[in-house]
Amino acid sequence: MKPEAKDLTLNNSFKLRSKAMNYYEFISNEELNSFFKNSHHYEDLSIVGEGTNSIFPSVFHGTVLRSTNESITETLNSDFTIKVGAGCNWDHLVDECVNNKLFGLENLAGIPGSVGAAPIQNIGAYGKELSQFLTEVEVYDLKEKIFKNLSNEECKFGYRTSIFQSHKEFLITSVTIKLEKVFQPYMAYKELENKKIDSSKEMVELIRKIRDDKLPDRESFPNVGSFFKNPILSQDEYDSNEKLHKLANVWREGGSIKLSAAELIELAGLKGIKINNVGVSLKHALVLTCTGIATQEDLVFMTNLIRERVKNDFDLDLKAEPNFL
Repeated sequence: MKPEAKDLTLNNSFKLRSKAMNYYEFISNEELNSFFKNSHHYEDLSIVGEGTNSIFPSVFHGTVLRSTNESITETLNSDFTIKVGAGCNWDHLVDECVNNKLFGLENLAGIPGSVGAAPIQNIGAYGKELSQFLTEVEVYDLKEKIFKNLSNEECKFGYRTSIFQSHKEFLITSVTIKLEKVFQPYMAYKELENKKIDSSKEMVELIRKIRDDKLPDRESFPNVGSFFKNPILSQDEYDSNEKLHKLANVWREGGSIKLSAAELIELAGLKGIKINNVGVSLKHALVLTCTGIATQEDLVFMTNLIRERVKNDFDLDLKAEPNFL
């Protein structure tokens, strides 16, 4: 593993101008272990994947690490269980599973990013979440300098959250997933109702089409998909905030209330707004896009503007999905 200076402008979904001064790639646990045994760079470390859920700074002054392990292997005594390298593209994994008659991930098709990034925010879409299939995450503990295996329970998964958001010392190296031997389409989602699906491939194609129809083209309008989390409130929190009672999109899940962040942004009058080459998409208010040259500072400004306006109009705090590095 040799360090190099690397321009990362084309290595993040927003195409933000960014450069790493000390960039490393590793493919094996042996390489990673050797790196940390002989290096002190871990004190100012950033872990990157495909940059689909990270907001890159203009300059990474510390060390930047990226896994290139794209392996997909069946585990010993496999019962439809696979171990996937952190550097594997998530959507490629979905296709590989479908092609090999390993089912369950169809509703998660089209989600950009690497497998190593998926557990961090517990990726989910159309009624399914990664946590429903993940059995184990292999990590390198940067503090103890040892590899560990965390169970599903130890990952502390929740809606778009996990232990990895608060425990930055865990560097994800691989993910183990248990799949299903029989395809059973999950259609209990508004946009999937009344759709006729005969195969897992048809399901994947449908999910990707729905996503493409909702989101701006990433090449023309660089984006990371949904930028803000949909707020989840208790029944009491919702009942006591009269400003929320006029909202059209309110979902009850168990004892909680989920709201549409897109609706909040649109009602705040921000759909279509553009400042310093960062804008709120006219196609979907939950999506921020970059046109032209933009920086992390430009995205921070727009993020704060949206959060302040929604807070003022609805007395509600929006939380961003991407990680600002």
